[in-house]
Amino acid sequence: MTSNVREFQARVSANPSVKTYQDATTSRTIFHDDWWLKVASKGKIRQVEVLKDSSVVGSMSYVAVRRHGMTYVQTPPYTRLLGPLLSLPPSKVSTRIRNTR
Repeated sequence: MTSNVREFQARVSANPSVKTYQDATTSRTIFHDDWWLKVASKGKIRQVEVLKDSSVVGSMSYVAVRRHGMTYVQTPPYTRLLGPLLSLPPSKVSTRIRNTR
């Protein structure tokens, strides 16, 4: 985990009004949980975040594997579903559909 993630988690636990991924538009699965990602990837999980106004609006976890001199990005073994987590602002249904395309 990066230091930004730890800082964000500390901020969330200290201030319950900060939005977390439970409010995210994309629903979380068990495959998005930290414990699963650490176990399935043997601790080699990486995470990319998109910040807007010091809050996380998007996140994507992945494993970087090096083969034949090339670096590949893939999901951890035994991980059926893993995609980006998005946290969109509250809006009308038509605006939300337009933003998720």
